[in-house]
Order: sequence, then structure tokens, then C-alpha cells
Amino acid sequence: MTRVQIDLPLQHALNDELMTRIAGAYSIYGIQKIALAPSQDYIMVEYDATRLLPAEVHAALTRAGIPVISGRLGRGAKIVTGGTGAHSLE
Repeated sequence: MTRVQIDLPLQHALNDELMTRIAGAYSIYGIQKIALAPSQDYIMVEYDATRLLPAEVHAALTRAGIPVISGRLGRGAKIVTGGTGAHSLE
């Protein structure tokens, strides 16, 4: 498994409905973790890159009702490794 983190900008501010949808997104095959950025304008999504491509992550979140900005894959991807930190793919 290759864990990758991407940042996806949100279309609008966080609310209770969006938090419920984010919690439900953990059932999407290949998604490992979703966290809200401190600025609350994007989410950080950790996923298994052997199962999903960035565009598939984006599409799956959109289908789940999470309003990520179309056509933008955020601030870049990072390979997440156990205990040694993240390595940028930019």
C-alpha cells in the first residue's frame, strides 16, 4: 500500500451537514483519512494510491456530497510513510 495525502479546496464554509458527509466518506474504498485544514478552507485526504488516482478521490468525494472545487487537486501530493514523515511529490 502506498499512502498519499492530497489537499482539496472546499467550495464553501464548513457546516454540520458537511461534517456528516466527511465522516461518511471513510466508507469510500481506498480512503484512509480525512482531516480539515486549520484554515478550514480545504480538506487533507490520505488514500491508498495503489487503489485510487487523485482524480478518482476527487470524483468519489464529489459523489459523496463533499463540495471540493472542481478541477483543482489542491496544494500537491505527499507520500505518507510510517514514522519518517511525508515526502512531497511536487
